[in-house]
Amino acid sequence: MAHFSLVILAIITSTVWSQVRYTFLPSRYNGLFDKEFTVASLDECSLAATDKNKIGCRVTIKSEEKKEMTCAFLRQFSRFESRSDPNDYDFILDTKADDNVCLWNTVRNGNRSVWVLFGTSFIYISVSQFISGSCTVKGADCAVFESIKAFCTFVGTDVAECLSLQYTVKNVECPSGQITVDLKKGKHLCCPIGEQLAEERNGKAYCCPSNKKLKGIFNGKSICCNPNDNYKTGTSFCCPTGKQFSSGNGLERCCPSGLVPSKSISGSIGCCPNGRTYVKTQNGDDHCCPNGEEFGKREGGIDYCCPEGKIFQEVKNGKSICCSNGLTLKGYHNGMPQCCLADSNYDSASGTCCGKGYFYQRNGNDGKCCEEGQKLKRAPNGKVRCCSDDNPIVVPTDDDSVHCCPLMSTRAKVNPKSDTAYQYTVKNIECPSGQITVDLRKGKHLCYPLEEQLAEE
Repeated sequence: MAHFSLVILAIITSTVWSQVRYTFLPSRYNGLFDKEFTVASLDECSLAATDKNKIGCRVTIKSEEKKEMTCAFLRQFSRFESRSDPNDYDFILDTKADDNVCLWNTVRNGNRSVWVLFGTSFIYISVSQFISGSCTVKGADCAVFESIKAFCTFVGTDVAECLSLQYTVKNVECPSGQITVDLKKGKHLCCPIGEQLAEERNGKAYCCPSNKKLKGIFNGKSICCNPNDNYKTGTSFCCPTGKQFSSGNGLERCCPSGLVPSKSISGSIGCCPNGRTYVKTQNGDDHCCPNGEEFGKREGGIDYCCPEGKIFQEVKNGKSICCSNGLTLKGYHNGMPQCCLADSNYDSASGTCCGKGYFYQRNGNDGKCCEEGQKLKRAPNGKVRCCSDDNPIVVPTDDDSVHCCPLMSTRAKVNPKSDTAYQYTVKNIECPSGQITVDLRKGKHLCYPLEEQLAEE
């Protein structure tokens, strides 16, 4: 058996000579291995492991008489277990590379551990000593190495051969997105990446970002606040300076002093005085209105609102000025807001809104919206009408209305003091249906049927 090495030495050559040592384990790996291949010696297996940058390997004796053996590389580690097959020999990369580890006079726990490998006796030291160094071999499969090192730390460096039937490497793995923050015998704590361990309670890690402080634990979760935040014990609320925890209406929120939480129609939450309902937040300010009203404007720290169906216009004397939907504020009359269509013409003296193309005209105490260019004229009966002529005559009709009569403009010369001056109406110059005027002069109006001629008066 002289050709089997006691200490496996693999001399690899690159730009410099360096020593890599794989040391025999009295326990065995529980894990996954790459496909085995035939080797002629232990050295050949260790050289291949070095070439492939592997942390561990297994040599299986197929025939000791024929010196036949295979080599397989450790691909995934689960745990160490007692060696059950005498033909399997597992090796691990010795990161400490301390020659004293394998000397005959080495003592572990006060006693030598003597093993026989292929008929040769040698001293074995704890697995933890072999992996106590760093994984510095260029390109080595350090992830597997670190999992072995973490597992042995968790099991305990004082446990012989790092054996444990209770644990596997899963016990030292963190959930996705987390990293190990504390690892020792029987303890493994993880924190989200970017956070650090703030406190451990009953074996559970409570973590916070480095710029936050653990203020409490609520429903099993860390409550991490800014150092100057106001924290309400027993809640998840970190309230910034100027705000404090407030509850009301079945809601909880950080609110300025004197305000309580309120929920909007859309379901969002803000802070409002009692009796008002949260509407929305703008520029960091919560806006609140009486129930059913819509927010219009904040002025002087006060929210001004309008009832449903009305649109806010402005603040006047500490009150909201609102117009019905579709109208706009044109001005004020006798202290009352006047809302008109946007394209209307507003007369401030009367407070009247005239439609597009119409303007307010006055005649005495009467006023009316007239088309552009018209004037408001008065009839003898006192009624008024908008007329287009420069000097029209306005006459009353039988239906108690008035008309503008441009064809009778000469009647303006009639003596207004005469009892008969205004005995006529426009009816006096109207023909029956189917007839037309054939003679019209002062005091005379004659008609005849269509398509006939006047024969005699």
